[in-house]
Amino acid sequence: MAKRTDYSSRDDFPGIPPAGTVQGGAIFTLADLAFAAAVNACGRAAVSIQTSIWFHKGVGEGTLFAEAKAIKTGRNVATFNVDVTTGDGQSIATFVATAYRKDILLPFAAKP
Repeated sequence: MAKRTDYSSRDDFPGIPPAGTVQGGAIFTLADLAFAAAVNACGRAAVSIQTSIWFHKGVGEGTLFAEAKAIKTGRNVATFNVDVTTGDGQSIATFVATAYRKDILLPFAAKP
C-alpha cells in the first residue's frame, strides 16, 4: 500500500537556508513521515531500525511529494522505498527504510 504526503515551502520559510534550497533535514522528515504512515497502516506499531537517503538535486520553493511503497513486508520486518519528487515529477531524493513491527495494536486497528 502506497502512502503519499506533501510539503510546501516558501522563500521566507526557515527550511530554506541562505543557499536557496530546501534543507536536507526537511526533505528527510517529509520522507520519514510518508514511511511512518505506510508502515503503520497495517495497525501494528512500528519502529525504524534503518534509514538511508540519497539526494539527487536541490530544490527551492514549491511543493514536494513523498510516496512510500513497500519493497518487502514480513510478519515483523518491513522495508519501504520513498520517492521524493517535485510537483512536475522531478526526482529530488530516494529514501529507503526498514522497520520492526511490534506486537502493539495502534488505536485505529481492528481488535481481534
